[in-house]
Amino acid sequence: MMTMEDWSDRFGTWGEGGVAVMTARLVDAGIRKALWRTGPAGLAYYPSRVRDSQPQPRELYEKYPCVWVREDPKEKRREADRQLFDYKSFDLIQAAQRQGERFGVTVSLWSEITSEATGAYPYSHFVRQHPEFLSVNREGQRFASHLSWAYPEVRAYKLAVVRELLEYGVGEIVLDFWKGSCDARDRRLDDQGFWYGGYEEVSKEAFRTKTGRDPFKIPNADPEWVQFRADYVTEFLRAVRKLQSTLYPQTKIATFDQVRGKNFVWLDHSRTSCDEDGRKLPYCQVDTKSAGHLEGNLEDVTTWTRDGSCDAVYACANFETAEDKETYPQRINSVLSQVTPPVKKRAYLWCHRIAPQDIFRHVREAYELGLDELLFCESTWLEDGDLWTACAQAVKHFSG
Repeated sequence: MMTMEDWSDRFGTWGEGGVAVMTARLVDAGIRKALWRTGPAGLAYYPSRVRDSQPQPRELYEKYPCVWVREDPKEKRREADRQLFDYKSFDLIQAAQRQGERFGVTVSLWSEITSEATGAYPYSHFVRQHPEFLSVNREGQRFASHLSWAYPEVRAYKLAVVRELLEYGVGEIVLDFWKGSCDARDRRLDDQGFWYGGYEEVSKEAFRTKTGRDPFKIPNADPEWVQFRADYVTEFLRAVRKLQSTLYPQTKIATFDQVRGKNFVWLDHSRTSCDEDGRKLPYCQVDTKSAGHLEGNLEDVTTWTRDGSCDAVYACANFETAEDKETYPQRINSVLSQVTPPVKKRAYLWCHRIAPQDIFRHVREAYELGLDELLFCESTWLEDGDLWTACAQAVKHFSG
């Protein structure tokens, strides 16, 4: 996984030369496929007709400051540094394609299709223009940045994002449904780990019409109500498949899907807390574990793969505790066990602060599960942790 902005932040890597350096790192490790991030939080690392291309104007950072560390000098510096890297004039995707052809590396694209803000960036252009399309939680509170899939206008906007990526003619586009759902301003899960949004009027009324039931008179975790909200996401993915198969048949469609037990954070502003240095914070961080890909984020992998709406599914399991590492195979299988062939089963390997010997161990576990591919997440962590040699050894051993 390749995020140009992270390389720019850490190492000053930029432009065509920077893309060449990043691609060469993969080749040296024996890796021949690169998944390039197309932008974070409703933004684009290419000249986009649909989303804002980085950088966003400084005044937006003042109006929508970083929710995590509002006065952190390091974060303020990063906001200023981002102004130096202009994706309105530099097309990262085209550069990745040129360098991929040069080095013999296949280029795929990673789109945070759900994401419109994460807490480190201002809200997206679409959210600023259309706050009426934001989702609403069970308590009647409108989300800060999460758009509701129930609105046709939202699905049309996101389909337009996918369409301009399809126009690049890459081999694969991976739609990330969970990473951008983690805006810390929003309570996205209830206490049982079920999706907490979907209570906007259009969704509630449609559910009443279809079932005769009132969403407020049944539990948030009611299976029929969960499935009803998930069907809007499925409708979007089917529209993507129709567009892709009709006009861009050479491009495959894959999805990133969260595993059961994935931890999500939200900031409860009804309470205060202190940071590790004892400074008072105007919120209390709350951690909640997802009940699953369908229950916690409306990702209906069973239906998606049964009806052929995608070509591959990546199970995404982070390592936040020692137990997470021990249960890696079981956690990714909580998603992949729902995949219907011939859709390919894949996963990513969380490489943040892991030891070199852990690389080989987890690649072996993925290999023994019979996965089609394993994705190293992310390349900056391989660079930070000096893990490229460990990756090369694992790739050589298990790829033959």
